[in-house]
This record gives sequence, C-alpha cells and structure tokens, in this order.
Amino acid sequence: MVRVGAKYQIFDDDYRVIWRVIRVRDSGSAIVYNLATHDTTKMSIKDIEDSMVEITPDALIDFMITAYEDGNKDIYVCVYRTDAIVSDVSKPAVILRQDVYSYTKNPLAIDGKIYVGDCMTQYIMPGDEDLMSVAEFNEVLHNFTISIYSDDTIDDILRCLPTDEQMQFNSVLEEMSKRNNDQVTGYCENIKQLMTENRFIDCYRSIFNIIQVDFPIILGKESFNNDGDIILNNKQKKRIEDLLRKYITDIKVIAYDYDIDVRDIIVYKHILISDEKQKIFLIAYKEVGDYPVDDDIAKGMGVTQ
Repeated sequence: MVRVGAKYQIFDDDYRVIWRVIRVRDSGSAIVYNLATHDTTKMSIKDIEDSMVEITPDALIDFMITAYEDGNKDIYVCVYRTDAIVSDVSKPAVILRQDVYSYTKNPLAIDGKIYVGDCMTQYIMPGDEDLMSVAEFNEVLHNFTISIYSDDTIDDILRCLPTDEQMQFNSVLEEMSKRNNDQVTGYCENIKQLMTENRFIDCYRSIFNIIQVDFPIILGKESFNNDGDIILNNKQKKRIEDLLRKYITDIKVIAYDYDIDVRDIIVYKHILISDEKQKIFLIAYKEVGDYPVDDDIAKGMGVTQ
C-alpha cells in the first residue's frame, strides 16, 4: 500500500533517485516529489509499487481535530514509532497538544502569564505522570496520517499535508487563538506555528536519541578537509566535549543518510546531533578522558583529584 509521506527509491544507472509521495488520489495515482530536484510529477500507484523500493518510515504522525464532551475542539499531533507499531505498541511516543497547560514553558515564565500548548514525550513528563495523561478528548472528529522520517523538518512534513487538510486544522486553531489575552498566551493561529513554537522537531528527534544543539556544523568551505571530509573546528569540538562531558579525539563527522554503513564506525562511540539548521550528523569519536569533577562535588563524593 502506498501511503502519504512514504519515500521510494529507484536507481537510474548508478544514481539513486528518491521520490516522496505527497498526495494519493482515489484514481489510483499519486503526486510524488523528487527530493533532489524538488520537482513534482504524477505517477500511477501500480508503477510505484512495481518499480520502486520503499524506504521504511521511522514513524507515523497523526494530525487530529478532537472534541471535549461539551463540543469544544482541540488539536493534537501524535507520533507513533513504526518499530513500536510492529511490536503492537499503540501508545504515541510524542504528543503535541494546543489546549493544555504547558509543563515545559510555565516553570520558566517570568512575565506572570499562563502558557498553553506543549509537545511532550514520556521522558519529559513531570513526576511519574504517564504521557497519555495529557490526552483528554472525548472523541476524534477528523484525522490525517503521514509517514515520516527522523530527518524530516516541519516543512517536509507539512508538504505532505494537503492544503484542504491544513485549512481544516488551521480553522480550528484560528478560532482557539482568540482566547489569548493578558493572562493566557500560547494559542496559535495555524499548524506550522503550533509545531514551531512548541519545538516539535526537537522533541520528535529526541525519541531517536538525536540531540539538538544550538550551533551549525557546516560553516562553509573551512568545514571540509582536502579529502572532502567534514571537520570540526576547535570551538565546535569543545561544544561536543561539553555535551559529552568527555575529552575526545579521532573525530569523524558524517552527514546523516539512510545509506550510512555503521559497520565502519561501530568500534567507535558515536552520537547523533541535529544542528541549528536542523541537519543531522553522526559524530564518531574515541574517548581520551572524563571531564574533571568540580571541587565542591568532588569533596562531597570523597574524590581526590
């Protein structure tokens, strides 16, 4: 079955071409998007299934318009990991909701306002609360599901959400945004704003152990050596060491791609990071030592440095 959002690859001689399904028509055809050229074209579903190989999605994202018992509406965006689905786990890994007190923003607020809207995973739920405790709707009025990948951006995802679908979700959000006032803020006017202001991509990528950083990896031609490999400057290396709390050497940086052969680097420790441009990189390294413990902490632990 061809699903909206799914990526398919085909080889033209030795060159791999990746198409993404952005619309599926009742007529047995689909609109597909070329990830390299950004062209769109129409293909029959039969041709896609017969001539292309699907790249297994990392997750499904479900956009929902819900209703409370009193009829008032809310917007949810739920993410389900495909490996969990295969294991018959139906619980979402990420829940983005508009009409909810923000667990993450209110503790940091200094303006006296109450913030609504939040994007949560089980790992950032307060106390021992279950992630599903934020799901408080009575019924689902409408939903639309898209296959997604760990390197997707908000624009990548919304490209697969048809205009008429976006209009339905945006209509609900626009009406809800009228609730913003001097005391309450955070109601968004459209689905892109909701995802952006609640840091959806950071939260989504975290379920794949992809760490968000606030600096770019590729700065320009100075970020490559003579062999074309990506290299880190001293400042970037220090930022990664600060993140790991380790001194590292023999660093190898690889732009994330589904063709990465991890067998070549499996002997190395490695992390996945998403830089400030939302580009994902695999950074492999060797540890050469732990960061020193602060004197006060060391004394409390009885450690002599």
